Amino acid sequence: MNTPMAVALGLSLLLVVLAVGTAVRQCGSLRRLSHGPAVPSDDRRYLRNRAWRRILNSGLMLILAGMLSGSYLSGMEDRADGIARAAVERREAAAESGAPIEPPERPAELREFARFYFAWWLAILLVLLLVVILAFFDLWSTRKYAWQQLRRIRDEQRTLLERDLAMYKQSRQEKLRGRIRSAPAAPAPEDD
Repeated sequence: MNTPMAVALGLSLLLVVLAVGTAVRQCGSLRRLSHGPAVPSDDRRYLRNRAWRRILNSGLMLILAGMLSGSYLSGMEDRADGIARAAVERREAAAESGAPIEPPERPAELREFARFYFAWWLAILLVLLLVVILAFFDLWSTRKYAWQQLRRIRDEQRTLLERDLAMYKQSRQEKLRGRIRSAPAAPAPEDD
């Protein structure tokens, strides 16, 4: 097993572990939402959507891991490396002999493999792009939800403070009125 293959298989294994771990946690979260205590509807909707986004992302990571490891385990990478080494050897031989470098005749099988190899890695990159986009979308919606909750808490706190201030002012005014009523009347001035 060569180093690139070991790295790719290690990365695939890491992706599988992360994907399965995330999917299991999110399935547990969905189960708790459906059978757990009452959760406000906006929180329930956010948590349910977050769980489904993360399960989808886990599925994409499993596909990515499969495609990456499949590329190496199927021998596709060894074949592509062999084709590249042969091309480099032809160029070096042509450079040493001083002959002009001419593109070799490529059989139809080689062209077909090149197209398939290009499409395979393009698909890997597209799946990776989808994983990253979905992760950023999840981050954005988590941030949006956090700001909404912060705004809701701030509004509730403001309402409570305004109510407490109004009650304080009212009790203060009642105390002042009580002092004025209970203050002894000033003695009448005596006429001399």
